Amino acid sequence: MPSDADVDALRQRVDAWHLRFHAFVAGTLPPVGWGPGRLDAVGIIFNRISGTDVGPPPDFLIKENMRIADAPVRYPFLWNTPMQNQTDWAGFVSNGNRIFALARNTGQALAFANFEPKKRSLGLFFDYANSINFDGLERLEKLVLKMGPPKWPLEWPFDKKLADEGQKLYQRHCSDGCHEKKEIHALRDLFATTWETPLKNVGTDTRQFDELGWRVKTGALKGAGTLGVARDLEEEDYAVHMMFSAVAGTILNYKLSLGSELGAGDGFGSSLPRNGQVARTASKSPLPASPAPARASAEPPSAQPSGPPESLTIEPWTFFKRTLKRGKYEARVLEGIWAAAPYLHNGSVPTLAELLVPPAKRMSQFKVGARYDIQNVGLDVTQEGPNRPVTDCNDLNSGNSRCGHDYGTRLSDDEKKALLEYLKTL
Repeated sequence: MPSDADVDALRQRVDAWHLRFHAFVAGTLPPVGWGPGRLDAVGIIFNRISGTDVGPPPDFLIKENMRIADAPVRYPFLWNTPMQNQTDWAGFVSNGNRIFALARNTGQALAFANFEPKKRSLGLFFDYANSINFDGLERLEKLVLKMGPPKWPLEWPFDKKLADEGQKLYQRHCSDGCHEKKEIHALRDLFATTWETPLKNVGTDTRQFDELGWRVKTGALKGAGTLGVARDLEEEDYAVHMMFSAVAGTILNYKLSLGSELGAGDGFGSSLPRNGQVARTASKSPLPASPAPARASAEPPSAQPSGPPESLTIEPWTFFKRTLKRGKYEARVLEGIWAAAPYLHNGSVPTLAELLVPPAKRMSQFKVGARYDIQNVGLDVTQEGPNRPVTDCNDLNSGNSRCGHDYGTRLSDDEKKALLEYLKTL
């Protein structure tokens, strides 16, 4: 039988977890879910770092930093990820060598790990205390390096002659300057190459770019930076700069064995002292019920500018300075594209056949599930499963617009069939 002290201690830990977890859920999740196979990865990372990790103790929250994460994207296919010269749909994350791979994975891990950065008592440096399992990240990256694209199943129908015709159409309409496998010498290592990943504006949904314009209070990370990699953060700054600073500092602490270690916990921490000692202040009253999804206000917080920018220069005065523009997304090499439905960066088109339909005539909704459409190459839109409504070109900033990428839409029906047959071979 647990003692009253043990029960009291457990309640305090649950209360502390509930406070942070509920603040995150209520402040960031949209009223309508993203649906299977999608999430707003950028919004989640920005909200976790700026909203739950850099505020004052004991809860470390800055609730006004958290915003509705309503720019869902589909999961990019894992195979060949290490070979792309840039990654993330908006192409703002450098890729192509082992350090960049570690940065890519660290940024994602910070969305789930315990992270308690603070300025050291002596000197100008910060302690980026975290619970990331770096050995695990590096093992996973080695496995991804071995992963190749899936092959079209032998038992499924395939017309080699038709595919050969489609290859010519692909080279004419899809490959040059966009989805071609163009090897370039980058920063991977001395002898290896990466694949060029051009950023293109092809008229698709623009919502994700809005999140790159989020400005937040930097809290415990004010002044944090890494020379040449991530500029020093101001009291209020772009969330994307905060992410770069957090990632760079976390990796530097790891490589130099400087940072404090945190327990893995549950990914939201307990907001209690690290030694596990509980202050004798908790109430023994029942845990408060979570209110109905009281979502973050649609009004911009005080730290938010009046409107999202049309372009944003990230990491000025560093080696990674570059300017991003609204509507531009990465054009990846299409190996294994037949297995990567639904399509476009926000998963708004169910099949490759539908992608060859003029945007205005594409489906306004479709079912999402595991059943595959061999003929149209993608999701079976008639299967049982959650419904995904999408918007047309009149609402390009909805996060769910099916608009854009009209390449191939003017081909004849026979040419479209040939192109689809070739895409099965990639």
